[in-house]
Formats: sequence, structure tokens, C-alpha cells
Amino acid sequence: MALIGHRHTWNEDTIRYIGGAGYGHANIDVYKRFEGDGFPGLIDPYAGTLGIGTESEGFLMKQRVSFRIPNSDLFWGCRKPIRASVLPSILSHWISMIAT
Repeated sequence: MALIGHRHTWNEDTIRYIGGAGYGHANIDVYKRFEGDGFPGLIDPYAGTLGIGTESEGFLMKQRVSFRIPNSDLFWGCRKPIRASVLPSILSHWISMIAT
């Protein structure tokens, strides 16, 4: 993860700027163990593991500039956020069924 930002004012606080950018990447794996007694004559007892792996990646950039309205405490301005993210889900280790 990385973040960077900047804030600045000009002309005795009549113009304000704030901007920043960030990037993040995360890997998360979730596992669940399961087992069952089965059904006599039809389904044998079973046990296994279900694993789901996810990977997230994202980028954010935001900028804002504001101008003070003369003789007031009000500001007028605009902002521009830019976002991009990727969230694929990978069904890893689907089911390793082991008859017991």
C-alpha cells in the first residue's frame, strides 16, 4: 500500500488546493473444512476442504481546487476523483473430497 498527498494555499488563503493518490493490493484466502456422515447404502462418509482465493487491487487519485468568494467565508471550486479497482475471485482448491 502506498499513499501520497499535498495541500497548499495561495494569495492569503483565497485559493486552496488539495490532492492525493493511493494504491493498494491485497491477497485473501479463505478455507472451510467440511465433513459428513453420508447416508447408509447411498452416500459414503466424506470430508474435504473448500478454498476460495481473492485478490484485490485498487488505485485512487483525487484533486480539489477552491476559490474564496470575495468578502465571505464561502468557497467555490471543483474536484476530480479517479478510481480504478480489480477484484477477481479465484475458486482455488475447489473440493478435495476424501472418502473416509
